[in-house]
Amino acid sequence: MNMPMSKPSRRRVALVGLLALVVAGALAAPAQSAKVVKTRGGISFQPNAFFGQNNKFMPGHLYVKPGGYVRWEDHDRTIEPHTIMVVTNAERPKTVAQILACPICDRWTQHLEDPNNPSSPVARLKVNVGKTGFQVSGDSLYLANQARIAARINAPVGKEIHYICALHPWMQGMLMVTRSGMAPRTGGHH
Repeated sequence: MNMPMSKPSRRRVALVGLLALVVAGALAAPAQSAKVVKTRGGISFQPNAFFGQNNKFMPGHLYVKPGGYVRWEDHDRTIEPHTIMVVTNAERPKTVAQILACPICDRWTQHLEDPNNPSSPVARLKVNVGKTGFQVSGDSLYLANQARIAARINAPVGKEIHYICALHPWMQGMLMVTRSGMAPRTGGHH
């Protein structure tokens, strides 16, 4: 049997509910205010003509401010996971031969419980080789199928952060760190 609540009790429940929403909003704020990169594409096939995979990061180039957050979301048409791994510009594969050989792509195993066993379960969604954040070669995020993951960008203004998917090394993106998190103004009148 439910008894009606008195006005002070209803007010208390409403205040507790409102406080819970404010706390939840504060905890989720970095992810909500994050800039978003989505995976797109999938596998294409035409008998006796073509088979290919055109997964990509969209947008491929994004401006972010120091301390800002970026969230990657899996929205492509495959069931495969992805990594978002920081590489130097020199490490970035630029030819088909480099994509097929990709010596740095083995770094994705850092996410595994046993890095020496590629069949090992995923134990770490985020790998930091330096200080916490996403900014130096080797920092990596594991993006499961239909999942999302965010990282704070702790790089200084002017830094270009190149990243690839170690499982699909043709998937490449770049973050450019600017004071405002926006593209710098070039020429023209204000």
